[in-house]
Amino acid sequence: MGSHVSRIAGVALLFCAGIASAATPLFIPLDKSSIVRKSDATDIPVAFNRPGLENLVPGDEVELTLPNGSRHDYVYEHSIAHGGGIVTWIARSPITGDNERAIITYGPHGAWGWMNTTYGAYRVYPSGEGYDLLAPRLRQDFSPTFPGGDAITVEPDAPGIEHLKGIPTHVPAPISKAGGFFKVTPVPTVRADVMIIYTKDLAQKLGVGLMPMLMNLIATANQAYVDSEVAITLRLVNATMLDLANTNGSSAILSGMRNAASGADVGLNAIFQPLTWGAGTSIRDQVGADFVALVRDGPNDTGGIGNLAFNTAIYPAVQSIFTTAYSVNNFCVQGCEQIFAHELGHNMGNHHDTATIAKDGGGTTTIATGAFPHSYGWYSCVNGLTCNPYLPNGTGGACTASGPYASCLTPAANDFGTVMSYIGPRIMKFSNPNLNNCVPTGGNAGAPRACGGVVPAPAPGGKTANNALSMNDSRGSIAAYRNETIANTPGSLQFTNMVFSGNEGGNITFTVSRVGGSSGAISVSYALTAGSAISGTDYTNVSGSLNWANGDTANKTFMVPISADALAEDIESFTATLSTPTGVPGVYIGYPATATGLINSPWPIGGTMPTGFTTSGPNAWTTATDQVFEGTTSLRSAQAFGNFGAGNAGISDLVYTANFSAGPVVFSYRVSSYQNQGVFQFLVDGVIVHTNTGESGWTSFAYDLTAGSHTLTWRFSNNMPSACGSGGWSPPPVGGAGVCADRVWIDAVALPANSPPTNPPRLANISTRGQVLTGGDVMIAGFIIGGSAAKTVVMTVAGPSLIPAGIPNALANPQLTLIRQSDGVVIGTNDNWQTQTVPGHVSSIQAAGFAPAHPNEPALIATLAPGAYTAIVQGVGGTGVGLVGVYEVNTPEVPMINISTRGQVLTGGDVMIAGFIIYGDNTKSVVVTVAGPSLVAAGIPNALMNPQITIVRQSDGVVIANNDNWQTQTNPAHVAQIQAAGFAPAHPNEPAVILTLPPGAYTAIVQGVGGTGVGLVGVYAIP
Repeated sequence: MGSHVSRIAGVALLFCAGIASAATPLFIPLDKSSIVRKSDATDIPVAFNRPGLENLVPGDEVELTLPNGSRHDYVYEHSIAHGGGIVTWIARSPITGDNERAIITYGPHGAWGWMNTTYGAYRVYPSGEGYDLLAPRLRQDFSPTFPGGDAITVEPDAPGIEHLKGIPTHVPAPISKAGGFFKVTPVPTVRADVMIIYTKDLAQKLGVGLMPMLMNLIATANQAYVDSEVAITLRLVNATMLDLANTNGSSAILSGMRNAASGADVGLNAIFQPLTWGAGTSIRDQVGADFVALVRDGPNDTGGIGNLAFNTAIYPAVQSIFTTAYSVNNFCVQGCEQIFAHELGHNMGNHHDTATIAKDGGGTTTIATGAFPHSYGWYSCVNGLTCNPYLPNGTGGACTASGPYASCLTPAANDFGTVMSYIGPRIMKFSNPNLNNCVPTGGNAGAPRACGGVVPAPAPGGKTANNALSMNDSRGSIAAYRNETIANTPGSLQFTNMVFSGNEGGNITFTVSRVGGSSGAISVSYALTAGSAISGTDYTNVSGSLNWANGDTANKTFMVPISADALAEDIESFTATLSTPTGVPGVYIGYPATATGLINSPWPIGGTMPTGFTTSGPNAWTTATDQVFEGTTSLRSAQAFGNFGAGNAGISDLVYTANFSAGPVVFSYRVSSYQNQGVFQFLVDGVIVHTNTGESGWTSFAYDLTAGSHTLTWRFSNNMPSACGSGGWSPPPVGGAGVCADRVWIDAVALPANSPPTNPPRLANISTRGQVLTGGDVMIAGFIIGGSAAKTVVMTVAGPSLIPAGIPNALANPQLTLIRQSDGVVIGTNDNWQTQTVPGHVSSIQAAGFAPAHPNEPALIATLAPGAYTAIVQGVGGTGVGLVGVYEVNTPEVPMINISTRGQVLTGGDVMIAGFIIYGDNTKSVVVTVAGPSLVAAGIPNALMNPQITIVRQSDGVVIANNDNWQTQTNPAHVAQIQAAGFAPAHPNEPAVILTLPPGAYTAIVQGVGGTGVGLVGVYAIP
């Protein structure tokens, strides 16, 4: 039948042997004639259908529909099976060859990749279960915000690691060739091993897309070597997660990787010792990794940074003086394959293009080199550069140290830079003057240029840009930075998903895959950890191991039986964890190493908004039955609308705040929106940790919370001015106008158990001493229980027991009445604490440790709901000095917010004294005030007209603050702070102080300036 040629032409896959048959398209096509480009719009993502790749054979020609409605051809070359259902698919343009490639890595739960086309660069990224998007790829910027560039020269290796390096490994030459171009690749090809450190932040953002992304990085770099005629191939031998904050600078991390961080960053050295620089003990040395690359979604200080190798020994010599082959790669959520290849290039001895080097050097005619004088990147600009990097800084026309790097002036169609160049647009090739086929993405295919050559003027003459020659000549050293310890990779073991679910009375089946190798027999242990689901009650605790034989790459499973308790309860969860990989050397745990088991239950319970979830306004979330993940009810956002012309998005927020135990928050969601305009975001404490857009289908997401208080926000943000389902939009929504709903649904939300802080800073015990008279001059203490739960307190009044303390005229027989302020109901009254309405309260008061010292003194114990309460103190047949106190018994997380006491302020020993104690693990901010003149308006006779307050620390008797008139403060800023806290006194003659106090006991002394009267002292906790 002749040669086999097949083609995906828009909507059909055609096997051309005289007969055409329809098949699944790779990208859901758009009718090109219907495309309307809006002035304020960009390319719109289209759905990527990865199963179509599996039907191709090498040599098939593929036509892909792009987001702008155009079509583009590729020739499928080959694929790489990584195991676990993860495959990398590699294709090239039939016109521009390897200048325009598509390298897509796809797995059971998402695809990751990129493609260069005549119309620009595009990114394939996972959007939902079985659903991916193709969208324009943002340009990656290597340029650092710190001086000196991203190529860091370092000192030679310490002599103590000589035994770890020096023997290169030869492998068969790669089989992938672009076809039709000049070949100069030498033999033998050497293999270099790579270890990747990925941050926890990156892993949680990519989820099960992480491993395909890592595989794509390696495949992309290897294809760049093939296309550049470089006899090096990379192999991933380890991937390790590191919980490292993105606030750490890239250069500081790079220093820490080689034990050279200093100053405020010195702690990074210890973090990286077990990973990179601990000689013989580090993971790097154990797996024989020639290179270690850290990947993250890091700060905007640089695209990446890497150590620059120089003066390496020349192949076939067996020693290299430089092996700190470390790099930091940022922006890896949007894709960092160019950065990854660039920074590894520095580790291999490649430098930038000479214009960039000159600019970093402040304008120079002496151009630093890498391993060789020809180890430069290459650029080609028809119209020259925007500035002259070879002029000294400050010279007219120079590229200034603080200014941008040089770029092509008046860009022409075929301007380009190679991998090591800062000048773009970049192609995925290293400089090689023997190749004459370099055309950038979007360039003119009819006019390719050389991929390297003599360094252009005004650089010093006699230098050439030939990274390929540099890498080929030193490849023996490059592949021997560490001796190979893993002959054949056994691969990594990880869960295939982050969430597995099951119903009560059934089982939850967890699946584990082997990815990245198949050599040798290996095993991994698994175990369960309780979360909101309780072991033995909600599920049967299981543990054990999973085993793979040599060559076995099939997925393995274990089952967890779920109890049938038939209780109406929230969705509960537990965690499964993989650990202790064993077998042949090199096996490691991949990502995810933990997975959440969800016990399905109708959510929300009763079909109503769950307790604690808040939403408000015209864009409030509601319960819904039109879309559910399980059961019959979900929560649904409003159809919020904005105005993309003005940049104003409509926002619909659902918020939940609580104090959590450490563990995963897990939920399922569905987005139905106009792609890139209606966006779902999940935020933790105001930081976006997950986002999606378009038509996602039901998708599950899990995020690990640390113990403590967190605010979770589910947000639908929409720039569309009207409904995406109206049918008037072009291009149409990905799912079609009949489906698009401008909404987000969430369902099956499982939260870590609420966990109160063990010892939060708080007002725990508060008391006031003063005169207890009659009528309107009895003592009145008010306090507020905050929070959302009840709190048990003990209230007492000391009278007779004050006499031994030297207090004259003590109240001989005090009485206490507790009133709820919301309705005036008397909750309790007591005269003598050993006589209680509920006899058991006597022992409860004693057990709490607050039993009065005299039988004539009253006490009450009560469990009080949040709210305001009043304790009235009076004498039975007499007057005198009393001390009223309110004391915490339990639930430290439920605060006593405020306490205030009204009474007579006299002189000498009869001033009013308020005592309070700060408990907890941290400081607490309070405002202490005294009301006097403002009481007159409330009908209080004989008010104290000019009160004064003094705060004393009881531990040493030191006066820490005093005030007479609140608007006159020792620190003038305190006036505004008191106002902002909401506790500013109502009269200028009334005092106030604002303090941040460590745990301890304090006394507030209230007295009058030139007079006596009724005062109201208050101690108020600032949230």
